[in-house]
Amino acid sequence: MVSNPADAAEQQEGQPKKLPYDDPTYVAMHLEKKMEPADFLEAALLMAARCWDKAGAEPSLELLKDLLQTAAQRDPDSLRALLAEHATDVSAS
Repeated sequence: MVSNPADAAEQQEGQPKKLPYDDPTYVAMHLEKKMEPADFLEAALLMAARCWDKAGAEPSLELLKDLLQTAAQRDPDSLRALLAEHATDVSAS
C-alpha cells in the first residue's frame, strides 16, 4: 500500500518509485558518514576516474576545477607544490 499520494501517482503512471540511491547528494553524504576516511577516498577516486568515461570531458574537467578550487581554499601551499610538480608532466605529453 502506498501512503504518499505522489508515490501513488508515480506508480499509476508506470514510473518506478524513487529510491534513495537515485539522489547523488544523499548517496555521497551517506557514504561519507558510514565509510572510514580511507575507504571513502578510495571510492571517490574510483568515481572520479570513471567520470571521464561515463560523463565525458566537459563535466570531468568541471569536477577537476571544483576539486582544485576546494584545494586552493583549504591548502593553497600544497596545491601550488602539486601543480608545480605536475606542470612538467603535462607539458611533456
